[in-house]
Amino acid sequence: NSTTQEVSLVSDINPGVEGSGPEAFAIYNNELYFRAFQPSLGYDLYSYNPTDGSVTQRTDVSANLDPRYLTVYKNKLFFGGQFSNATNNELLYYDAATDELVLTEDLSPSASNPRDLVVFNDKLYFGTNTEDYGRELWEYNDTSLSIVADIYSGVVGSDPTGLTTFNDKLYFAA
Repeated sequence: NSTTQEVSLVSDINPGVEGSGPEAFAIYNNELYFRAFQPSLGYDLYSYNPTDGSVTQRTDVSANLDPRYLTVYKNKLFFGGQFSNATNNELLYYDAATDELVLTEDLSPSASNPRDLVVFNDKLYFGTNTEDYGRELWEYNDTSLSIVADIYSGVVGSDPTGLTTFNDKLYFAA
């Protein structure tokens, strides 16, 4: 609290000595969303409502969801995560309006591990890994996933990281 200069515990998600490791914060639907850990569940998606002080577990998947790179796009919360025990780390979204967790597409049988999500020109950009291209720059346009360019031809990939927008351009290291 910047007014009182006090720090207070919002919620003890994993009671006891062990922490819950909350991180990957994003503001979505007028709440603070984040990933946190519980030993019996693994990492799941939670939200904090500042109006009533409540913390709500938003997802409960059979696998360790492990949501990362939380990014709001088209009124949905996108992130990389494990949708189920049968699906490895892929691009997912949580829709607060329907309270649903959705897999956009299973891009890679092993795991595409999308990361560094950023919204630019009304599309969602991210680095992801596929067997055909390796790790390259991809986009999602609210209906489908597609590769932007095979920057470094071959299975190794260019490994685009640090995606950010500046001066009406998308920048990244590759």
